[in-house]
Amino acid sequence: MDSPQTKIRPWNELVIPVESSFDEFVVKHGGQLVRDVIGNLNPAKNADYVFHSPAIVAELKSMERPAFTEEDSKRLNELAAKWMNLGLIPRFYGTRQMRLRDVPVTCQRDWLKVLQAPWKKKLELANKQIKQTKVTLKMPNAGGVLFLVNDAPSWVSPDNAFNLMTRVLRSKKDTGEHVYSHLDCIVYFSINARVIQDGKGWNFWHPGYRTKDEPIISNFVNRLRDAWFQYHSNLLGMEKEVFQVPSGTEEIL
Repeated sequence: MDSPQTKIRPWNELVIPVESSFDEFVVKHGGQLVRDVIGNLNPAKNADYVFHSPAIVAELKSMERPAFTEEDSKRLNELAAKWMNLGLIPRFYGTRQMRLRDVPVTCQRDWLKVLQAPWKKKLELANKQIKQTKVTLKMPNAGGVLFLVNDAPSWVSPDNAFNLMTRVLRSKKDTGEHVYSHLDCIVYFSINARVIQDGKGWNFWHPGYRTKDEPIISNFVNRLRDAWFQYHSNLLGMEKEVFQVPSGTEEIL
């Protein structure tokens, strides 16, 4: 395939509507909108999509929140003050840059809770919606897939985003059962936002699976990925496929 470097559009030259575009894509490639299937049975409490070959219930979420907000900065400053008062880190005044790896483990846990919070909120809601839809559609054995779109003005890299999500997804109940047991796969991808690599902006598609042995779901995701690249390239007016940033396949639990 020819290098797409000269065909990538500059940042934000074209803004694609996320939800309506992905809805149209799903319907064209074997899926149904759950709201069309169940009518008015509390659609807001259900997931967005259902596929029947294989049986998949899927939810679309957009991460529109900036990677680091003023509220995050305030919270970290409060944590730093607490750590200094407890003698966990040396006292300092004025501006000083802290690095996560340089603070004690107990401080790292507090810090990560701040960074994980927006991701946790998305995952919790998606897990509940997929669970409810399986009940509504009587599909208890369906796989659960979260399509998480990065549509934020500033954000962390796909690898770092998956690191934060994996920490959340490791949560277990007292019984040992995973809290987010209805999320078998997360596809973190971009429609408008792009990874900067070699001075160019690339759209990305980054899948993660509950385990490495998910052939039915992984084959489904791979087929959908190929179709999405073509669909997305058409939206952008490009002749070639959207470039996939090499990121490997993650195991999320």
